[in-house]
Amino acid sequence: MSVVAVIAKLDDVPVVIPWAIEFARARDTSLVILCWFYSPTPKPLEDLSKNPDPAAKELLATIQDLCVAESEEEPPIETTILSHQQPQSIASTIEYVSHEDVDLLVAATKDRTGKKGATFESNLLLRQSPHNTLILFPNTAPAEVGGRKMVITQESTHDRAAIAMGGKLASRSNKRLVIASIVDEDDEGAMEATRREILQNARDAGVDQKSVRSVVFGRDEGLDDFTKLAENQCLILLGADHPKLVRRILESTDHPTVGVVKRSPPLSTMGRRSIPNWVPRLSPADYADLIHTLRTGSRLGVDFLSMLAAAAVIATLGL
Repeated sequence: MSVVAVIAKLDDVPVVIPWAIEFARARDTSLVILCWFYSPTPKPLEDLSKNPDPAAKELLATIQDLCVAESEEEPPIETTILSHQQPQSIASTIEYVSHEDVDLLVAATKDRTGKKGATFESNLLLRQSPHNTLILFPNTAPAEVGGRKMVITQESTHDRAAIAMGGKLASRSNKRLVIASIVDEDDEGAMEATRREILQNARDAGVDQKSVRSVVFGRDEGLDDFTKLAENQCLILLGADHPKLVRRILESTDHPTVGVVKRSPPLSTMGRRSIPNWVPRLSPADYADLIHTLRTGSRLGVDFLSMLAAAAVIATLGL
């Protein structure tokens, strides 16, 4: 499996490539850089060095220089740079990754203000991608990729994927992963419940709880503290469909890059055409959660024996 970096224009290179390299190293996999060029007629996928377009040569030189700079202190990773000349960038990208074994798809947003691109409705790549996907929103003065990482959980189905991504990066840089949440109430009981939920989500995502710092902010009084914490991060990950939060971070901070995460879509065990879209389907993460819950609940213990005894009494008495 590989990390695929999507480059639609020259400005995407400094935003996407450093993070794509970092994720590829954290996941111990190869990197494919997919560069799109407009062509009214589709042309076969080829090595970028074979594209005679002057813009392609400039793009190749920029990517190669950045890859060399990112490999000064560590061995270079296996990298393939491809050119796809197609009428539509997103359509051709989806066509390519649909037939490849992709671990993560990384791309930059078109709208860097955060007003568009953070939702499935406003981002076609986010909506149609068949793999784990990360859309990056660069800040005014982006920090280095080796700094602190934070995940914001908002009871999204994509939270766990974001935590898993952040956990791998934090483990690679030997730094604790900050997992934060914003709650509507400032009640201490609600905050403590959210902290426990954060740690549980980290464990379920395969992240060591000892490497996690859980932080909960109240929506009324804690937003200033949240902004201060966010400013000290180099990357902030959160699930898709929270555009207001993306805009708030970009407007109130200068350094952190914001990454909007979509996890792999649901499994289609019977083929895509045979199951209507309105039929609920399990995603790989949901399936793993189901198996984990069944295994945990079936372990012999006080709770299990109590429920078994209660069931036997109810069945015997016919209640």
